[in-house]
Amino acid sequence: MPDYRRLLFSALAGLVAGLATLALAAEGWFQRPDLLLRDQYLSRIDRFPTSDVLLVEVTEEDIRAEGHWPISDRRLAEALRVLTNAGVVTVGLDLYRDLPVSPGVEFLEEILRDEPRIVAVKKFGDPSREGIPGPAVLESSGRLGFNDLLPDQVGEAIRRTALYMTDGQGVQMSFALLLAQKALQAEGILPGPDPENPDWMRLGVTVLAPIDSDHGGYRDIDARGYQVMMDYAAPEFERITLGEVLGGDFSPEETRGRVAILGASAKSLRDELPVPQGGRLAGMEIHAHVVDQLLRSGRGDSSPRLALNAWQEGGLIVLVGLLGSFLGLGSGRRPLVAATARVMTVIAGLGVLLFLGFSAFQAGWWVPIAPLMFCWLASAGLLTAWVSSRE
Repeated sequence: MPDYRRLLFSALAGLVAGLATLALAAEGWFQRPDLLLRDQYLSRIDRFPTSDVLLVEVTEEDIRAEGHWPISDRRLAEALRVLTNAGVVTVGLDLYRDLPVSPGVEFLEEILRDEPRIVAVKKFGDPSREGIPGPAVLESSGRLGFNDLLPDQVGEAIRRTALYMTDGQGVQMSFALLLAQKALQAEGILPGPDPENPDWMRLGVTVLAPIDSDHGGYRDIDARGYQVMMDYAAPEFERITLGEVLGGDFSPEETRGRVAILGASAKSLRDELPVPQGGRLAGMEIHAHVVDQLLRSGRGDSSPRLALNAWQEGGLIVLVGLLGSFLGLGSGRRPLVAATARVMTVIAGLGVLLFLGFSAFQAGWWVPIAPLMFCWLASAGLLTAWVSSRE
C-alpha cells in the first residue's frame, strides 16, 4: 500500500519550496548568481569566424607622436579621409569633438559635413555627470549617435546595450546602431517595425525585442530606452593604428567594405570597462561588439536569445520543487543506504540543472538556473529531514 502521508508531505514540501523560491526571486536574491552563470556561458560559446568591423586605434605611440592629447582635428580629418578613400562602407569617430582642437578645425568640419559615411558620437550623461555634445556641424545630420554604455550593478560589466534613448530632442539612436544601419543599407537591408509587434524593431529578418526590467535573471533593473542583451560572439577584431593609417601602412583588403571605428585604446586614457567574459575592453571595442552583433542579426546569421516569461519561469520553479521533494519516496528498509542515495541524487540533480542551463543557452534561451538549484535543494532538504526523522 502506498504511504499517502509521505506522498502528501512530498507534494507540500515541493510547493512550499517553490513558493519560497519565487518570493526570494522576486526580491532579486538570485540576480547575482544568475548573471555570473550567464557570464560563464558567454565565455564558453563558439565565436563567429570573421567580422566586418575594423578597429582603428589611437595608441600610446600615436599620442607620443602627436605630442599631446587630444589628437588634433587635422590628424583626425586626415585619418578619416584616408579611410573613406580606402573603401570603408562607413566609419565611426568614437572620440568626442564638442570643442575644436587646432590645427585643422575647418578641415575636420568640412569632411564631417560632406562625407555621409562618417558617424560621430555624443554622450547623454546621467544625473551625476553632464552629457557631451557631438560636433556642431553634425547636429541635424542624422549621423550623430550616443555612445553611453550601461554597466550592471553586478561587477559593473557591460552585458546589455541601448539602441535608442530619449532626451529633450526626442528619440536618439546609438552610435553602434547608426554604423550597423549604414552598413546594412548598402546591402539593401533596412530596419522597420515588426508586423506582429509594431513597437519592436525588425532588422532585416531578425526581430530585436527590447528587454524588460525582469528579463532572464534580471530583477527590477532600469530598462528605459530600447535595450538588448549583448552576445560577444565576434572574433578577435582586426586592428590598425592611427599611425599606420596616416602613413598608408596597410593593405586595401583590410579596409575595403569594412565598418571602421576610430577611437582610443591607449591605457593612459583609462577608457576601459569590465565585460562578462572577464577582463576589460576599451569602449571602442565594446561598441564594435554591438555593431558586429547587429550586422549578424540583420543578415540572419544570429538572433537574440529568448527568455522565459514570469508564468513559465514560475511554473518551472514549482516543477523542480516537486521533483526534488519526491526524492525520498522510494527509500527502502535500509535508512543509511536510502539517505546516501538521496544525497547522491541531489548532487546529480544540481549537475543536470547546470548542464541544462548551458544547453538552453547554446540553443538560444537564457533560463535562470540559480533559483532552480535553490528550489531543488530546498525541497529535497525538507523531505530528507522529514524522512530521516521518521526513520
